Amino acid sequence: MSGSRYNTGLFNGEPIGDKGTYHALGGCPLGSATDSYGRVPNYPGLYVMDGSLLPIGIGANPSLRCASSGKVVADALRHTLRP
Repeated sequence: MSGSRYNTGLFNGEPIGDKGTYHALGGCPLGSATDSYGRVPNYPGLYVMDGSLLPIGIGANPSLRCASSGKVVADALRHTLRP
């Protein structure tokens, strides 16, 4: 599946669910397409703060992970903008 990878190294290699994700993930992986704070290189002021930061499907509803990633990026942005 484009944009996701199925991790078979968990739980003795037994698959959990199917290999798909039903949530929009990937596209701007944290640490690859962005730095570790969601900043996009060569585009000052552009931050990614959603499920695009997750490089692969995580096998469960990613809502909490997306929210926590957004909070980390928002905190970094707040500290950057603070005088």
